[in-house]
Amino acid sequence: MVKKKIIITGSRGYLGSIIFNHLKKKYNLTRYLYNDQIFLNNKNNYAILHLAGLDKASCQKDPLLANKVNVDLTKKIINLAIKSGFKKLIFFSSVHVYGSSNLKITEKALLKPTNIYGITKKKSENICIKHSKKIDIVIFRISNVVARPIKENNQSKNLIINFICKNLSKKDISLNSNGEDARDFISINYLLSCINFFLINNKVGIYNICSGKVLKIKDIVLRILPKIRKKIKLRKKIFFGKNKIDINDQRFSNNKIKKLVQIKKRHDIFQEVNKIINYYY
Repeated sequence: MVKKKIIITGSRGYLGSIIFNHLKKKYNLTRYLYNDQIFLNNKNNYAILHLAGLDKASCQKDPLLANKVNVDLTKKIINLAIKSGFKKLIFFSSVHVYGSSNLKITEKALLKPTNIYGITKKKSENICIKHSKKIDIVIFRISNVVARPIKENNQSKNLIINFICKNLSKKDISLNSNGEDARDFISINYLLSCINFFLINNKVGIYNICSGKVLKIKDIVLRILPKIRKKIKLRKKIFFGKNKIDINDQRFSNNKIKKLVQIKKRHDIFQEVNKIINYYY
């Protein structure tokens, strides 16, 4: 049986690398490295997973480049996909499109992004929606993904949970935050389950890919410390700052995605935390 062809943009990035390795046995995967020839018509052309783009910090440093990479590339990828007969495109957006809100945020909420990253994601979503009559479009608005670091990507080692797990073996850690910052974390396993679902089903639309609840950084740290101390028998400490870094503790609704992809025990973020600890120790 001939495998369906899937093109992944941003496959060298943190999430892209994980997703590529997860899907490569089941599908005919091709990395998009700015070679438009890979889109040429093929009877097995099936789906595009569009992850390529600048992260939040890079967007703030260079807004012009952010628009070129995050927005213009999205327009180009969709046009190539439609021209080449691909059936589906999954766009990896972010909860940053919502901006600030004290309410539990559903997919119907008004989009008011407050940073360049969120603004470019919103623009890209609008491009996707504009072309949704010509190709099936799925938009993932993703919260904070917890995943084991990968050797080929240094960015993965600097995410807050990975950073803490990595450095506790070497020294005490001082954080800028007081630990009261609360975020919505999801396991990489849940994101992969969502991708699997939409690749084999005809569903389209916009979905918050999130846990539906928030955890304080301090509470996560207090669960990590005993695990690491047990492993290395060293009593390293974490010192917290005086203030919260994030003003809003946003809560996102996952009711829509849960109707399609249930959250199971294997999606628990602390199972992924254990993998992160085992990666370093």
